[in-house]
Amino acid sequence: MGHVQGPQPVLLPTSRNAPVSDTHCPGSPRTQPVEAIVRELLGELGTYDETSLYHSVRVARLARTLGRALNLTPVQRQELHWGALLHDIGKLAVPRLVLNKPCALTSEERAWVDLHASAGAELLAGYAVFPHAVVSIARHHHDAWKNAGAALPLLTKIVAVADVYDALTSERPYKPAWTPAAAFAELQRQAGQGIDPQLVTAFAEAIRACPDFESSL
Repeated sequence: MGHVQGPQPVLLPTSRNAPVSDTHCPGSPRTQPVEAIVRELLGELGTYDETSLYHSVRVARLARTLGRALNLTPVQRQELHWGALLHDIGKLAVPRLVLNKPCALTSEERAWVDLHASAGAELLAGYAVFPHAVVSIARHHHDAWKNAGAALPLLTKIVAVADVYDALTSERPYKPAWTPAAAFAELQRQAGQGIDPQLVTAFAEAIRACPDFESSL
């Protein structure tokens, strides 16, 4: 693999940096529908890195299962769905060579990966139509629970749990897929450190009760 320089300032396309226009003509929508933007961004992510797209879809499914168990409101469920789908959209700013490297990352390459949270939040905020909760998920889904604790919004903490579980149970260039039992054991180990311990318990119970997931603990 060739040398990858450390991150430079992220220059997103102009259309993303500017808010969706507030001006509108009679008979035209005031802003581009959020769902259309979500589909557009997921299409870009899939073209850029198919693995990241599939991961995002699985995380959204897992987050939805946990959100249902927590009796979220309809608005919260919608924001959780959008946020989970787009939590890794900032990987559009990470070189493909780094995303698909089959071995340990250098410090420069790790800096690129660490950039994806802030880059994703910047991208989503630039559209000026996404709820704050969606932008927050992109920005803070890797923030450690032990450091932020109650300051992290609930939806962000839900996505954090789903993100870790899917990352563990999915095959990556640098590791085989973990079994569900091993992944849940790791979630328990991280509970109270990187992720919310109460949500880890709720997530395990929700997965056990969900026939869509073939997992045994």
